[in-house]
Amino acid sequence: MTPTEVFIKNIVIIPVRLSSSRFPNKPLILLNGKTMIEHTWSRSIKSKLVDEVLIATPDKKIRNLMESLGANVVMTSHKHEMCMDRVNEAVKKTKNYSNNIIVVQGDEPLINAKLINKVINNISKKPKSEMVSLVKKITDQSEETNPNRVKVVFNKDGFVHYISREKIPSLKKFKSVIDYYKLICVYGLSGSFLKKYSKLKISYHEKIESIDILRVIDNNYKLKVIEVFDDLYNIDTRADVPIVKKMLNQNN
Repeated sequence: MTPTEVFIKNIVIIPVRLSSSRFPNKPLILLNGKTMIEHTWSRSIKSKLVDEVLIATPDKKIRNLMESLGANVVMTSHKHEMCMDRVNEAVKKTKNYSNNIIVVQGDEPLINAKLINKVINNISKKPKSEMVSLVKKITDQSEETNPNRVKVVFNKDGFVHYISREKIPSLKKFKSVIDYYKLICVYGLSGSFLKKYSKLKISYHEKIESIDILRVIDNNYKLKVIEVFDDLYNIDTRADVPIVKKMLNQNN
């Protein structure tokens, strides 16, 4: 490395809090002997492309648990409405704006290192986008109408048109089979873009859908998604817990 080169690290931030309106204390639910947040963290640290994994939380219960397991924890405010704002506070506190930031939502206990690596490898890949995420084709029809499964419409190059909790695109006039895709809540972006993103106000569609990465599209930046085929299922409500437990038994 020459004196002018800067080594860019890959920093995973896992935003997590106890005060979920749909499922309070969700991060501490036990899944086959481990809490949900422990599954997410222990799978994230397995990536050999990741330099550091940080838990971003406003809750001392989570801090105490995760520090006892050897995790690095950054305490954040209780006031954040959106998870990306919590991520930004953690990055600001740890002075990581010069690095790549990979956001892994705390309710993705089936995440794996391969998928995190895929996001990292596409952060600055051309054609360039400001943010990268993952999508998976929906195979369970009940997920198509589940508002807790975020649906994505994107073009042939993977650039996102829109994200919604509704079933999009519409079947009203199209009679052939439509493939529906759900968002996997793992995002990759540069620290410099995160700083820019954090200065933008909560956008119109972000507020309607309660999906914070719509702020990217609403402000004319590019969000790209990569299709993956791993069996993933995040936890939004208590009804998701037995499904994920079964999947964890099949996927160690």
